[in-house]
Parts: sequence; C-alpha cells; structure tokens
Amino acid sequence: MIKSSDYLKFLDCNNYLRKHLNTFIEAFVNYYGEDRRLEIEEKFNNTLIIAYQRPYDKKMLITKAKEEKSLELIERIMKENKWDIKQEDLFDTTKTYEYKENMPIDNYSLFLNLYQYKKSNNLEELIENNFIHAKKIVPTLTKEEYLEMIQTRKILPKYENLDYSKMRRLISILDINHIDELYERTKKKAISLLNKIDSNITLENLDNYMSKDERVIGLNVLSKIYEKSLEEYMSFSNDFTKYKEEINEVLKKEELLKTRLYQEYIEENKDFVPINKQDGMDEFLKDSTKTYELNSDLRTILGYSINTTSLLNAFTEESNDILKDSNASNWKKESIKSDRVKYFQIWGINLGNTYENYLESEEVKRIWPTKERMEKYQESVKRIQEEYDKEFFYSSDFYKKTKEEIEQRSFLDKEDFFDENLYKSSNNTFLSQNVTKKDGSYQSTCMVIINMDNYSDHYRDHFIVHELNHLLEAYLQSANKYSYTTLCGWDISDTFFEKSEEDYQEEDDKKRKYELMNEIINEVIAQEISKVMKENHMGVFENPEDAKYQYGTSYEHTNFLVKDFYKEFREDILKSRMGGNMDHILEVVGEENFEDLNHLFEMFFENYSGFKIYKILDDIKNNRQTEDSKIYFELMEEKDKILERMRQRKKERTQEITL
Repeated sequence: MIKSSDYLKFLDCNNYLRKHLNTFIEAFVNYYGEDRRLEIEEKFNNTLIIAYQRPYDKKMLITKAKEEKSLELIERIMKENKWDIKQEDLFDTTKTYEYKENMPIDNYSLFLNLYQYKKSNNLEELIENNFIHAKKIVPTLTKEEYLEMIQTRKILPKYENLDYSKMRRLISILDINHIDELYERTKKKAISLLNKIDSNITLENLDNYMSKDERVIGLNVLSKIYEKSLEEYMSFSNDFTKYKEEINEVLKKEELLKTRLYQEYIEENKDFVPINKQDGMDEFLKDSTKTYELNSDLRTILGYSINTTSLLNAFTEESNDILKDSNASNWKKESIKSDRVKYFQIWGINLGNTYENYLESEEVKRIWPTKERMEKYQESVKRIQEEYDKEFFYSSDFYKKTKEEIEQRSFLDKEDFFDENLYKSSNNTFLSQNVTKKDGSYQSTCMVIINMDNYSDHYRDHFIVHELNHLLEAYLQSANKYSYTTLCGWDISDTFFEKSEEDYQEEDDKKRKYELMNEIINEVIAQEISKVMKENHMGVFENPEDAKYQYGTSYEHTNFLVKDFYKEFREDILKSRMGGNMDHILEVVGEENFEDLNHLFEMFFENYSGFKIYKILDDIKNNRQTEDSKIYFELMEEKDKILERMRQRKKERTQEITL
C-alpha cells in the first residue's frame, strides 16, 4: 500500500535526514570498524547537513504521490469488478482523484446517492454520503462546517476563493432545498455511463434497471467502493496540505517576480518591436496585471516571459556561427532561418517563407539587428535572468532559515557556496569545507549539501553516503589569517579568504590536481558502504530492497583505470585517505607511479568529455576500431604498466622493511 510517509520524508528531507543521521553513522562504523566510532560520530554530528528540494520539484513530488495513490485505488476497485465493466468507462482518461469531477464514476456516485435518497427519503444518509464529495472539493472541510453551510445556505468566507467550477459543484451539493434539480442534472450524466453498459437504458426506463440488471447492480457496488476509496484518498491527500500551501505561496511570489522582471525586459528591448505592434505595452508597463493587453506579435518577438525563447535568439553571433558551420544540423539551421523570417514578417516585410528571398532586401537590412545591439540585448537577458535566480533564492524561507544556521557557525571563509546555484540545478550535492577559529586555533568546519529532487531514482541514500565519506576524509592541513589548505582524501585545496574575480575564474576553469582520481576512489569506497547498508537492511530515504548504489556517472566511467589498483592496494588506500595521511600511499606505490596513474585521468577527460564516452563504449562493445577507441585501449595498456610498477615497488619496499 502506498503511504504518504514515503513521500513526506522527501518533502521534509532536511529534518528527516538529521533525525536519521545515526543510521548512516552505524553503516560507517560497520564498514570502518568500531575503533573509528568516536571520529565518525564527532564529524557527522558537528557538520551542518543541509538536505533540500527545489519548490517545483516539491510540487511535482506531491502531484506524483497523488497520482500513484489514485492509480493504486483505481486498480483496487477494478479487482472487485466482476461484471466486465471497463476501466475507461468508469474513469475515462483521468488518472488522478485530484480531477475526480472528470471521472464518470464520480458523477454516477453522486447520482446514486440522490437516487437512493429519492427511494428512501433518508436525508441524513444523503448528507453523510455527500460530505465525502464536498470534502474532495475542499480537503480541509470539517463536518461541522459542512453542516453549518447546509443550514445557513451560505458558503463560509474562508472558502469563497474557490474557482468557479468547484464553487458551483460545492453549492449544488450543499443546496438540499434544490435536490430535485440536482438529481435531474446528475441523472442525465449517469445515463451516459449506463449506456456504456446497455444502450437501451433511458431516462424513462432507468428504474427498471437500477435494482434488476446485474451489470447496473455491479456498477452500484463499484460506486460505493469508489466512495470508500475517496475517503482513503482524502486522508492521504490531507497529509500534503501544509506543504502544498507553502509551495503555492512560493510560486505566487515567483510569478510576481517574473512579471516585474518581464516589465523591465520589455522596457529595455521594446525597440525591437514595430511601433504599430506595441499596443497594450504602456498599459502593461504601468500595471503588471494587464499582461493580456500586450500585442501578440510583441510577445512573439520578445518571448512570452523571461523564461521563454524569443525570435531575437536567431540573430545572435551563436546563431550566425551555426548557419556557417557545415557540421551543424539542418534542423538547427532551418529553425534559425524560420525565426528570422517570422521577425521580418512581423515588421511588415513579407517575401514568402523562403529565407534566401530576404537577404538582398534593403528593407530587411534596415531592420536587421546590429551586432552591437544584439550584444546589448544578450546582456539585458543575462542581467534579468541573474536577478531572477538571486531574488527567487534569497527571498526563500529555505535560504533565510539555513543562512541563520550558517551564520551561527562563524565561518571565516564567507564564500560558503550556499547561493542561487542550488535552485538552478538538481545536481547540487557536495561537501563545502570551511574554517573557524576557537581559542586562538583554526578548526575544520564543513557543510554537506544534498539535493533530494530525484526522489524516485533509488540512489538518494547512496548520494548521501558519497558525500559523508568525503566528510570523513576531510581534514584541515594548515591555516593562517590569509588562507587555509584542506585535504579531502587525496584532493588538496588551497583557499584564500580574499579573492579577485580572476581567482574565481581560474577556479572555475581548472580542476584540482587529484580531483578526478579522488572522486572515483571516493565513489568506489562509498559503493562498498552502501552495499553494507543494503545487506544489513539499513535505509533512510530508500527501502533497502530497492536501493541502488552503482550507476553510470562520468566519474564511474573511469573505474577501469582504478579497479585493479583499488583491489590490490585497498588497505593502503583506505589508510592513506584518513588523517591527512596521503604520504602513505605515495610511499607504498611510489610517488612517480601515483602521478602517472593520476595523469591517465586527465587524459581520459581530455579525450572523452561530455557524452562522447557513450559512443566510445558502444564502439568497444561492438568491436569497432576507431581513433577514440584506440586511445581507450592505450589508456588500459598504460594503466597495466603502471600497476605492474606499483607491484614491483611494493615488493621492493617489503623486502627493505624485512631486511
């Protein structure tokens, strides 16, 4: 049975992770040994762990939860179907109870309640049965409120903001003084479903079928089961009410922000729009609620919001380069040409739909956006997008509450990486090292940030393990009032408290010396810890039965470079990654050999960046000899040579120690 708690832990992921951190502690102690318990507990408990979901992903999660619950209930109803009544006849194409008013069985259920009331004249039973339907329209509705509205024949003020269709449906259910009218309306809708069972059923002969026809009796049974399922669904759905209200508030604020920035965007770029196409623009710039007054051609040129593409993108230098590139796809080229033609036609120049017809036109040349103007346009788009990203994030409760926690840590390095980038991508899962000063000495202080958007991939626990292992391997090597140096496994990072723009740019463009190899080694270790969790039935966000921990990341594609190395030198590797003890592995395998192995990772990513690796792997799988697959095998061959030198180095060292 689908439980709301399976989803609520993701919606409340930060608190849930912190409450269940001990599960991860026990997994790490199980893996590393009881003698490491105090170190593991201290590091994990003293770290600021931040798990989060972005607003839109929270909304998607709630929608998915309700859809899956609905499908479970529909499947359960159909299992009780012994009368060969089709699912599509009962539920049409609607897959969620959120839109139950579109389900034929819902309309029939309401009709059946009224039909039975007409037969029994039992008003109390009718009111009780219809409460289920009223509560579906207003999930927070109480029985007392429902009865009060029936008695007063007035909608309570708190429910007056319902949309028109829901308000109309609620009024019809509450208005018991017009039951006969409601009955006639629902009766007509019921006939359309009954005719799916028997086309001979009409409004006039309906009574003859209701208590005698086996299939209609079966439909009545399913209708009552459906009503019971509605109660279960409402109980399930109510668990999300708080989160849904919070998300709606966030999205309302976001919409206001988007509209304000859209006003700025139009004001800055209105010269791209012909004067005769600018009607409604001044009204919108004065009143943001008047978006509907904007000329449609204006919106076609500039885009319908700050997040949609505009025809102007067809005139950028990037688009010019695509048109000149013989290797660019024809689809991209034709799309650019088509957008340019649309732009010219909106300006009143119509030479047909063939792009080439416009190239020699003097009229076209006069309105063609200059390179300088397009650069200014792109700066405008970039500024507005950056302002949106920052304001949307920095105005969020998530930011404000978490920033308070960060401030309490008194980080010396104010660049804590807790910024708008967290809302721009669902790949923000990382360790952020920092330093504090206490009693005159510098101390390592860390944040672990975990994005929980991809709630259905069954890797969430493993991603947490991956970052927590980085945390366990993190050490402060040195610090002073100007800078500090940290070690995370084998990944060395020098950080200055005051940085120039050039420093930031250099950090973005340059990977740290051992970063690539360090990541795959950390991943291999993390997979072993996740395996411990799975085998010992330990799970936090994932059911251990479904949990996964091996997947195809860009880092893991380099596993072939370290697989044998890790297998043969595992104990030395683990020892060297703790306590800033990297010198141990350099001594065991030889520093030159270690550097040579690390260099293979640089070569790998130089040759197989992005999605290129998938083509190479496919070539190898199908025995295709290409220049790229040749490099892959050369890397393997070189790896084997390095590993052999490492073995020899360890053998010689063992002999030296013995002597």
